Amino acid sequence: MINLLPPEHRTSVEREYKFRLASAYILLISIAIFIGVVLLLPSYFFASTQERVAEQELAILESSSESVEREAINTQLRETKERLINLTRTEDKEPVFALIDTMSSHKQDEVSITNISYSRGNQGNSLLSVGGVAATRDALLDFKRALETDTLFEEIELPVSSLAKEEDIQFSIQIKGAF
Repeated sequence: MINLLPPEHRTSVEREYKFRLASAYILLISIAIFIGVVLLLPSYFFASTQERVAEQELAILESSSESVEREAINTQLRETKERLINLTRTEDKEPVFALIDTMSSHKQDEVSITNISYSRGNQGNSLLSVGGVAATRDALLDFKRALETDTLFEEIELPVSSLAKEEDIQFSIQIKGAF
């Protein structure tokens, strides 16, 4: 094909063609970006609203869990304080830790104590329950006799059923007294 345009016009037409082509591309890209932004705005507003709601719920949960934890700690502190007061009460009676120390001083190596329960009575009669495991029947009887020799304890009850086995005897001794 023969080109009838002079070279100056030809370059100007090519420049104008490239300019229009670039302008069309920029216009299409701008329209696509505008449409994308418009379509994403509702999602953005919805997500930001959900974020605010989640932050408010988190604040409520944190404040409620902190108050629950605080109340639980206060309750536990009150209970511990009451137990300490009961354990260290010295109103003309032996403190509980002294009773336990006296009782454990009579214990032999063949006897292991697994639990101790203490209850204070109204008329000065208190009960100390001691449970554990004795290696032999003789060790258990020796432990009971050693407790009976102590003047602090008034009455020691060892059930006969605890003496049925010869070895590895689980026992429960009830110790009564005015302590």
